[in-house]
Amino acid sequence: MNPEGPEVLCAAVSSAAYMTANAVTEVIGLKPILLNKDGNMYLKVKTEQEAEQCRVIFDGLRLHLREIAKDYPKYLKVRNSEV
Repeated sequence: MNPEGPEVLCAAVSSAAYMTANAVTEVIGLKPILLNKDGNMYLKVKTEQEAEQCRVIFDGLRLHLREIAKDYPKYLKVRNSEV
């Protein structure tokens, strides 16, 4: 990724987040709790079964963000947490 600054990073992360949300809703066909406000996105699937259906997509998002973070360690840190 070209290190042009935080604007490029923001666009890359936003694109990855929207792709993930679209894959969950349009490809898998789930109806998660999805909020997008003030530059923050929140996506929550409702059951463990739905989470399992989305596992590969969420793993792909995590991997993608980790790769982006390698280019922008000053601006992006990826942490895992179970909720």
